[in-house]
Amino acid sequence: MPDTDPQKSRLLSQLNSLQHENAQLKEALVTRKLLDRAKGLLIGEGLSEPEAYRKMQKISMDKRKSLKQVAEAILLMED
Repeated sequence: MPDTDPQKSRLLSQLNSLQHENAQLKEALVTRKLLDRAKGLLIGEGLSEPEAYRKMQKISMDKRKSLKQVAEAILLMED
């Protein structure tokens, strides 16, 4: 009868790794959606798409905040 404990450990490790990767991908998708919405607001104010993204990048660097935080702030200002 083969010992399945090493196989179980390997499968559990793979499962944990995939769950972690899935969570990261979900967060990246949420962030991307926020960035796109904020960029859309800036485009609505007359900026081109590259200008809007660059403006968010500059604010992010100047304020030492993540792009996600900058996008959230832009969206809050719109409300």
